[in-house]
Amino acid sequence: METTNQEKSIMSSCLACCFALQQGEVKKAADILELFYDELDTVNDEQVLASLKNILSTAIRKRYQDFFWHILKEQKERLLLIVAKPELRLQSQEFLTFVIFNVCDRRILEARAIARELVECFTRNATSEELRSFWNEWTSLIARIARRNWQSEMDWLLQILLHQLWRRGDIKLFQLAVWQLQMHLSMYCRFDSIEGMLTVYRKLFEGYLILLELAGKKYVEQEKREAWLQ
Repeated sequence: METTNQEKSIMSSCLACCFALQQGEVKKAADILELFYDELDTVNDEQVLASLKNILSTAIRKRYQDFFWHILKEQKERLLLIVAKPELRLQSQEFLTFVIFNVCDRRILEARAIARELVECFTRNATSEELRSFWNEWTSLIARIARRNWQSEMDWLLQILLHQLWRRGDIKLFQLAVWQLQMHLSMYCRFDSIEGMLTVYRKLFEGYLILLELAGKKYVEQEKREAWLQ
């Protein structure tokens, strides 16, 4: 496909912003970013995600967490619209996985609320089959964070996962995610201890207790109730 003038312009602005960040010229990068935001209106959503990811990636590599958080805050409404679109599900999943990893890896507490909002919008509109892949990546990230013993990040990730799975009400999807978590916590026991695993994965066990209570209240039919309790 031939590259349009608008696409060339936004690529140029994206590179200029990344280069300024690489050189430590944060003020210059911020000025370029303001013009860049206006140019985003002239290109398709796929390029919006790609361009934003490039700048966010550069910011995080240079440890400009505030810059990373600022972009997410400024572009939240646009991103909410994009991640809800079925034709961009794969690109949105890759973008969200990148964002969630860096919010945890760099421990950017300020970005958690927006990151969670984006995830909730994505999962609300995705199919169960699409969510299989998404939650698979999520449980793998949980396992990586568990090895660091970062309790705050672990609790946050597990809480989002269990809450979204329960809201979805898809028992097969729930079982798949829980089985994956069980596999990871078993591996954690092998490398650490049962005591350590119970501490790090405490939100999962709290989730089991909540599930036990809610399953009995939500489902009157005996068959559905038994399935969730199992």
